[in-house]
Amino acid sequence: AEPRQPPGDWSHCAAIPEHQEEAEALALADLRRVARDNRAELNRLADKLASEAERMGTGLGPSALPALRLEAVARGVARYWHERPAESMQAAIRLQGARKIGRYGTGPPS
Repeated sequence: AEPRQPPGDWSHCAAIPEHQEEAEALALADLRRVARDNRAELNRLADKLASEAERMGTGLGPSALPALRLEAVARGVARYWHERPAESMQAAIRLQGARKIGRYGTGPPS
Protein backbone atom coordinates (compact mmCIF):
# COMPACT_ATOMS: atom_id res chain seq x y z
CA ALA A 1 0.00 0.00 0.00
CA GLU A 2 1.08 3.56 -0.68
CA PRO A 3 2.18 5.55 2.37
CA ARG A 4 -0.46 8.04 3.50
CA GLN A 5 0.36 11.71 3.22
CA PRO A 6 0.25 13.77 6.42
CA PRO A 7 -2.87 15.95 6.76
CA GLY A 8 -2.51 19.20 4.84
CA ASP A 9 0.27 17.85 2.58
CA TRP A 10 -0.94 17.67 -1.01
CA SER A 11 2.44 18.14 -2.66
CA HIS A 12 2.05 14.77 -4.40
CA CYS A 13 -0.84 16.16 -6.45
CA ALA A 14 0.08 19.01 -8.80
CA ALA A 15 -3.56 20.02 -9.29
CA ILE A 16 -4.15 20.86 -5.63
CA PRO A 17 -2.06 23.47 -3.77
CA GLU A 18 -0.43 22.27 -0.57
CA HIS A 19 -2.28 24.60 1.77
CA GLN A 20 -5.54 26.52 1.88
CA GLU A 21 -3.71 29.85 1.99
CA GLU A 22 -1.83 28.99 -1.20
CA ALA A 23 -5.04 27.90 -2.96
CA GLU A 24 -6.79 31.11 -1.90
CA ALA A 25 -3.84 33.21 -3.03
CA LEU A 26 -3.86 31.54 -6.47
CA ALA A 27 -7.62 32.08 -6.86
CA LEU A 28 -7.36 35.74 -5.79
CA ALA A 29 -4.38 36.30 -8.10
CA ASP A 30 -6.44 34.92 -11.01
CA LEU A 31 -9.31 37.28 -10.23
CA ARG A 32 -7.02 40.30 -9.83
CA ARG A 33 -5.25 39.50 -13.11
CA VAL A 34 -8.57 39.29 -14.97
CA ALA A 35 -9.76 42.56 -13.44
CA ARG A 36 -6.48 44.32 -14.26
CA ASP A 37 -6.36 42.99 -17.83
CA ASN A 38 -9.90 44.11 -18.55
CA ARG A 39 -10.15 47.35 -16.52
CA ALA A 40 -9.91 49.75 -19.49
CA GLU A 41 -12.46 47.83 -21.52
CA LEU A 42 -14.77 47.50 -18.53
CA ASN A 43 -14.64 51.25 -17.86
CA ARG A 44 -15.37 51.94 -21.53
CA LEU A 45 -18.35 49.57 -21.45
CA ALA A 46 -19.65 51.08 -18.21
CA ASP A 47 -19.45 54.59 -19.65
CA LYS A 48 -21.19 53.39 -22.81
CA LEU A 49 -23.95 51.75 -20.75
CA ALA A 50 -24.42 54.90 -18.68
CA SER A 51 -24.59 57.16 -21.73
CA GLU A 52 -26.97 54.75 -23.48
CA ALA A 53 -29.25 54.65 -20.43
CA GLU A 54 -29.22 58.44 -20.31
CA ARG A 55 -29.92 58.65 -24.06
CA MET A 56 -32.88 56.31 -23.69
CA GLY A 57 -34.29 58.65 -21.07
CA THR A 58 -34.25 56.18 -18.22
CA GLY A 59 -33.38 58.96 -15.80
CA LEU A 60 -30.75 56.80 -14.14
CA GLY A 61 -28.09 59.48 -14.33
CA PRO A 62 -24.73 59.43 -12.56
CA SER A 63 -26.10 57.72 -9.44
CA ALA A 64 -26.57 54.50 -11.44
CA LEU A 65 -22.97 54.45 -12.67
CA PRO A 66 -21.66 52.14 -9.88
CA ALA A 67 -24.33 49.52 -10.64
CA LEU A 68 -23.67 49.81 -14.37
CA ARG A 69 -19.92 49.43 -13.78
CA LEU A 70 -20.57 46.30 -11.70
CA GLU A 71 -22.72 44.91 -14.51
CA ALA A 72 -19.95 45.62 -17.01
CA VAL A 73 -17.38 43.92 -14.77
CA ALA A 74 -19.57 40.81 -14.48
CA ARG A 75 -20.07 40.68 -18.25
CA GLY A 76 -16.38 41.25 -18.89
CA VAL A 77 -15.31 38.46 -16.55
CA ALA A 78 -17.87 36.08 -18.08
CA ARG A 79 -16.67 36.96 -21.60
CA TYR A 80 -13.01 36.55 -20.58
CA TRP A 81 -13.52 32.99 -19.31
CA HIS A 82 -15.92 32.06 -22.14
CA GLU A 83 -13.21 32.91 -24.67
CA ARG A 84 -10.61 30.81 -22.78
CA PRO A 85 -12.24 27.42 -22.08
CA ALA A 86 -9.00 25.59 -21.20
CA GLU A 87 -7.92 28.28 -18.72
CA SER A 88 -11.46 28.45 -17.40
CA MET A 89 -11.47 24.73 -16.64
CA GLN A 90 -8.11 24.96 -14.84
CA ALA A 91 -9.35 27.93 -12.79
CA ALA A 92 -12.52 26.00 -11.91
CA ILE A 93 -10.44 23.00 -10.82
CA ARG A 94 -8.27 25.22 -8.61
CA LEU A 95 -11.32 26.95 -7.14
CA GLN A 96 -13.02 23.61 -6.42
CA GLY A 97 -9.85 22.37 -4.73
CA ALA A 98 -9.73 25.52 -2.60
CA ARG A 99 -13.39 25.04 -1.64
CA LYS A 100 -12.76 21.43 -0.62
CA ILE A 101 -9.74 22.43 1.43
CA GLY A 102 -11.84 25.09 3.16
CA ARG A 103 -14.75 22.71 3.75
CA TYR A 104 -12.79 19.73 5.05
CA GLY A 105 -9.82 21.48 6.62
CA THR A 106 -7.06 19.40 5.05
CA GLY A 107 -8.60 18.55 1.70
CA PRO A 108 -11.20 16.17 0.38
CA PRO A 109 -11.88 13.00 2.34
CA SER A 110 -10.09 9.95 0.97
